[in-house]
Amino acid sequence: MAEVLVTGASSGIGLLTAAAFGRAGDHVIAGVRDPSSALELDAQIRAEGLPIDVVALDVTDTTSIDRFVEHAQSRPSIDVVVNNAGVAFIAAVEDSDDQRTATVIDTNFYGPLRLIRATLPYLRAQQNGHIINITSLGAKAGAPFAGVYAASKAALDALSVSLAGELTPFGIHVTIVEPASFHTAIDQKFVDTVRSSPGYPGQAEAHVAARNRAAGADVHRVADAIVQAAHTHPPPFRIQIPTH
Repeated sequence: MAEVLVTGASSGIGLLTAAAFGRAGDHVIAGVRDPSSALELDAQIRAEGLPIDVVALDVTDTTSIDRFVEHAQSRPSIDVVVNNAGVAFIAAVEDSDDQRTATVIDTNFYGPLRLIRATLPYLRAQQNGHIINITSLGAKAGAPFAGVYAASKAALDALSVSLAGELTPFGIHVTIVEPASFHTAIDQKFVDTVRSSPGYPGQAEAHVAARNRAAGADVHRVADAIVQAAHTHPPPFRIQIPTH
């Protein structure tokens, strides 16, 4: 049984990943920004008796991360860290204001970096462990009107490559998971964050509509791939998960 940390576990890929690890017999510490809002995850835990602790975690807050890791230290080890928490918005690059851009970078890049910094002393002391960073196929494609999101994921990808080289001597593995556009709770978030631009009339909205039409396949495939990677020795360095 592995001890697994999963961030952004209240919905979408994070929720499915936490549940999949639990069903595989692993113990999960599921980080959610607001535990009172993790109703779907709580329901699955109760219905299936899954070994999951739901713990408050704001990846943009160092104090919150320290408390999260402190909870993890109460377990026998920290074996797998899944950096999944993320946010996004839809806007042309020229309309990507500093405030929303900073929020995306803070969550999608600095958030994983903070958790990596907090957990690495324990993984290094164990001389083993596995860090799984969820990026996106869009990090390389650079889809129109999702430039800031793609940039944040590209930064995490580059960080992960460097990190893997640094951690090899300590027996700690890094895996980059690159999902395509799957239907998850983030779809509605994309719709809610569309910022119309007078310079690109109707194009941002059209992009979101096209994205949602193209998104498909069973998002459980992503969660299953993450769990399989965690249980494979040695694990793969990079996993790309297209919708078809």
